[in-house]
Amino acid sequence: MKLKILVMPNNTYPTSHTFLEEIYANLLHNKGHEITWVMQSGEKLKKNKVITWRGTKVHVTMASPGTTRVGRLKNHVLRCIGKILIIHKIIKNDNFDIVQVREGMIEGLIAFYLKKRYGIPFSFQYTFPAPEADIYAFREGIARYPIIYYIRGRINQRIIIWIMSKADLVLPVSEEMKKNLMKRGISEEKMTVFPMGINTAHTPKKLAGAHIRGKFKLNSSAAIIYVGTVVKNRELDFLLRVIVKVKEKMQDVKLLMVGDGDDRLRLEELSNSLCIEDNVIFVGQIPRSQVPDFIASADVGVSPIPPVPIFEVGSATKTLEYMAMGKPVVGNDIADQKEVISNSGGGICTRYDEDEFADAIIKLLDDPREADMMGVKGHEWVIENRSYEIMAREMEKKYFEILRIGDQGTGQRRERE
Repeated sequence: MKLKILVMPNNTYPTSHTFLEEIYANLLHNKGHEITWVMQSGEKLKKNKVITWRGTKVHVTMASPGTTRVGRLKNHVLRCIGKILIIHKIIKNDNFDIVQVREGMIEGLIAFYLKKRYGIPFSFQYTFPAPEADIYAFREGIARYPIIYYIRGRINQRIIIWIMSKADLVLPVSEEMKKNLMKRGISEEKMTVFPMGINTAHTPKKLAGAHIRGKFKLNSSAAIIYVGTVVKNRELDFLLRVIVKVKEKMQDVKLLMVGDGDDRLRLEELSNSLCIEDNVIFVGQIPRSQVPDFIASADVGVSPIPPVPIFEVGSATKTLEYMAMGKPVVGNDIADQKEVISNSGGGICTRYDEDEFADAIIKLLDDPREADMMGVKGHEWVIENRSYEIMAREMEKKYFEILRIGDQGTGQRRERE
């Protein structure tokens, strides 16, 4: 049986999210399943349109991106109206088997309506607790609009949990998130942990990364890489202070900070005050396709994650990306990351402690042979356990299970009224 899947992520089009591209636009589509997307345009768009993306149909909703509070509110309203109009139009013509939502509250409410009105089951993927992040930002004093963040977080918390309680399948990103959702009343039977994965097409190549080393004049320097957002709640001061400690033991070391965000300028100033401005290279945002080459240019990948509730339930994509490229990892003991590093033997897991983290990096840089062995183990483990091919098969299996349960009284696809 080939499925007709309606995918409604909260991402904008064109999306650069690897999970969405690999699972739906690539693997499930190539299996013969019909994928239809509904996404808001990432650029200004006056009216909804339909396009083809990697062989799948995408309904792109109107948008008016803005940076002001009024501009963001206007864009949010357009997102809601645009998606409701599109769904109202296409649902009468397309007989979907299942709706897949990723994160979005508006999308979740629409999916619930489709379930109640037309009997279409829906799945809800949850990879980051955004409402809790709003509340955390308020409490830590880093929220742009404190009261708005707090109220929004509290309201959205309740709505998201309610949506998940109505979903046929809930996909938390980690075992820790699953436990957290169970405490809040979500049935264990309807949840399947779906962690982050990797694209197996990106494999270690002997000369990969050589042009990156040349471009940034790494020469014979020991190179450490961080790939991720550079935002305040990531507390990347920690990593800069770690580099200070590494530099005390080995002068010729470089850190590539690959990514961008609202904390970059402050971190650049901090690197100057810590006297490591020559050791830290702020690369900025790069195309997703270039990430493997940047990782290949480094000797060690690092993944420091603050041990706070919004991150403790996560799954560290960067750790898997380092391992996929055969690089040893130093990461701290957030649950999913600790499990990956421990089970794979692909690196060193420490406490969230600057001295321990720095010592682990130094150990790998001082022993290239051991580091290479860890890189090989990590690569083999992610290929066998976290490839998107494996995850696509699991997703397909879960969809069929939902449909078998949901169609026990019908035995056929539902016809639209």
